[in-house]
Amino acid sequence: MIEIQKKLERDAYDVAAIKANNMFVKTTDDNRGSETNEGIILIKKTIPLVANKIREYLTSKNLRGKAFATREPIMDYLDNEETLAYIVLSSIMNNTLNSWNNKYPPYSVPLLTVARSILNYIKQEYKLECFRGDAPRLDKYIDKKYKKLSVRRRTSKKMMIGKKKLSLGDPDNIQGMTLGIHLIDAVIKADAGICKVDTIRTKNKKKRSMLKLTDVAIHIIEQMKDLSPFFTYSYPIFVVKPKEWTEFSGTGGYFEDFLSVDVVKMHNDRVNRKMVKGYFDAHPKFTKRYLNIVNSVQRVPWKVNTKVLDVLEKVYSNHIVDYTKEYTMLGGLPDDDLPSPYDVVTSVAYDEANPKPYIEYRDNIMKLEDKFNTIKSKSLVMKLALSTARKYKDYAEIYFSYQVDFRGRLYPIQPHLNPQGAKTVKSLLMFAEGKALDTDKAIRWFMIHGANVYGYDKLLYDERIKKMEEMKDELISYAKEPLANLGWTEAEEPYIFLAWCFEFAAWIDDPIHFKSHIPVALDATCSGLQIYSGLMKDDKGASAVNVVNHNGNTKIADIYGDVAVCVNSYLETQDYPKEFTYTTSDKKEHTVNFSAIGCSMVGKINRKITKRNVMTFPYNVSAFGMKDQLMDDILDDYEGTSKQFWLKEAEKWQVATFLSKLNYRGIGEVVEGAVVCRDFLKSLTKDVIEMGEHIFYRTPIFGFPVVHRIVKYNTSRVTTSLAKLSIRVPTTQLDAKKMINGIAPNYIHSLDATLMFRTVERLLQRGVTSFALIHDSYGVHAADTDKLAEEVREAYIELFEDEPLFSFVEQTAPFKALEADKLIIGDLDLNKVRSSDYIFS
Repeated sequence: MIEIQKKLERDAYDVAAIKANNMFVKTTDDNRGSETNEGIILIKKTIPLVANKIREYLTSKNLRGKAFATREPIMDYLDNEETLAYIVLSSIMNNTLNSWNNKYPPYSVPLLTVARSILNYIKQEYKLECFRGDAPRLDKYIDKKYKKLSVRRRTSKKMMIGKKKLSLGDPDNIQGMTLGIHLIDAVIKADAGICKVDTIRTKNKKKRSMLKLTDVAIHIIEQMKDLSPFFTYSYPIFVVKPKEWTEFSGTGGYFEDFLSVDVVKMHNDRVNRKMVKGYFDAHPKFTKRYLNIVNSVQRVPWKVNTKVLDVLEKVYSNHIVDYTKEYTMLGGLPDDDLPSPYDVVTSVAYDEANPKPYIEYRDNIMKLEDKFNTIKSKSLVMKLALSTARKYKDYAEIYFSYQVDFRGRLYPIQPHLNPQGAKTVKSLLMFAEGKALDTDKAIRWFMIHGANVYGYDKLLYDERIKKMEEMKDELISYAKEPLANLGWTEAEEPYIFLAWCFEFAAWIDDPIHFKSHIPVALDATCSGLQIYSGLMKDDKGASAVNVVNHNGNTKIADIYGDVAVCVNSYLETQDYPKEFTYTTSDKKEHTVNFSAIGCSMVGKINRKITKRNVMTFPYNVSAFGMKDQLMDDILDDYEGTSKQFWLKEAEKWQVATFLSKLNYRGIGEVVEGAVVCRDFLKSLTKDVIEMGEHIFYRTPIFGFPVVHRIVKYNTSRVTTSLAKLSIRVPTTQLDAKKMINGIAPNYIHSLDATLMFRTVERLLQRGVTSFALIHDSYGVHAADTDKLAEEVREAYIELFEDEPLFSFVEQTAPFKALEADKLIIGDLDLNKVRSSDYIFS
């Protein structure tokens, strides 16, 4: 099997190499070599040098007469030399990387061909500017250079230079060709090491000047071409257990050594990587313990759920559409067989006297285009997952390898089909090992899982089980004929629910010999707020997110609903600002009547409207960000329908602004401790940055090293009418804004990763070996779910009993220790967590 695995790895490389080469050839043969990775790297590397040399040429006082007239058409690039450098370098790359059907030696082209290409590029850019009714660079240059002339004479000068620009590409324009040669000469004299001029003899023994890339440039291109397959390499799923991680760097579990992968993804930040790698290297006990958990998750054998795969393939091959929903196939699958937006939206003619209807029409077209692009993207992801599932469906066992991000969160390396995929993708996978439902607890958790994925996860456990028992005959019918009995499509997670129905029917048919293979997942209730509640020892916050039992265990806490109750209360009592004033770009003040909007929404706010804002609050979403979430993800579903719950005359952004303020306030009222802790983390980070330091800390229990260090970049943007290029160079200066805004989500995510790793470690010690893990959702066999329920609570207690917030402060800002001590609410009894039924449910 190892030889089969090696072949899969080599085949994946071969496919990536062919794909990369085909892309390179197609792009260069289309005369777009500047758009290849190779071309972009060479251009970015040499732009500053070439721009400096071009400036010397444009500012030289030694040019007179014809020499001055030669450069006059490009003098408006003075102070915009980088733009002209980009044009020249792009022309060089486009021409030298083009194979020209082997007419010329590799990486070379006649000098005059490149010169003419540069001139045509300049001419084309000017024509595009004129077409748009504007030539700002030329206008600015004329006004500055000839400011003493009258407006009429300056206009005449502009027209004269414009005429020269438009004649640049003419074959008989000797001055133009001379200009092109001068610009190429600037590249060569810049000592950028990118090109040189060679003289060759043609077949008829005539001399010909050729522009050729230097050996250094060719070497860079060839190196990049060797690396290109790794940019498109699709890591194959394993058919044997992956190689184990033993140190920071490895192969990602693969058996061929051409792959080099770090266990911690560092986003190409060399300084941060060096710090984290150094910590791994210097702490072998930590490394061994930590990597043992990663390796244990990699050893989990999976297999394709062929029953679900069969249904999905039939839905796609027969294009079975769900006519109750737009652009959707059976079970909520995205349908990429989409009409043109212009065929959907009723056309409106432009009326200069009343342009608003036409503007709304164009807005609706653009919204629909965005929606269709999203649907197509989701459809592509699903089809790639299906294709991968087909490839591996006959293997008895398949495996995935894992990395962690810089906060310690676990991610599979393999794309498309993996245990952390979208809901439908997850339904295609099941544990290769089956376990019997041979205890009452195993059966109980199995039934709860069915209820959860159907959508009954807000009910008490006994009520969930009862719902499933009442549906027994329907559940069996779904499993027997899923394309005839479509009730399963009404589930919240249709294909995961269908996977459960297949197992339910098999268990009912033969309970003695049946073995369950599907993961039974327990999910945290708003994980971020659970973490904050533990950090602050906040009993009220803990109760709001089920860390401890809520209302004497007679009701599951619903923080989204609790915030909705607060918002409805503010609306009913009109306890909110009655007006909102804002300033537009023309510096005029405008006032929105919040009172009228508020009165229209009394009693109409539900958990759906508050959920997204509440979920993202722990991760530092601002009131402005909350407004955008409401605009894009919530209000769109209601606007213009019978469900619209706000004043018809009010604009959507006004409603979103109003609601975001109320949601923000409601969250602070329900989980006050989280607000205080989040603000403290930001304040601490600000103080540390002002001292010239970054944040480095080790997480509780394991001591995973987290580097919170974000630097500023010097960004040069080269913009022409034909293309844009951004050149980002990292500095040593810290980006205070990004670090302050990022500390809360990064710290909270590092703690939820710690909770997951400790839970897995405790389960390993109890003999559990199969895991389906997604940050705040942990899955095991139904037979092991009771152990999971126990150990996640013990891990939570262990995580927070040693005051991790104090440890964080001691490591990062000891001078804030007294302030941190005053913050802690301290009324949460962690022992109560053991008896909490719904902390993970």
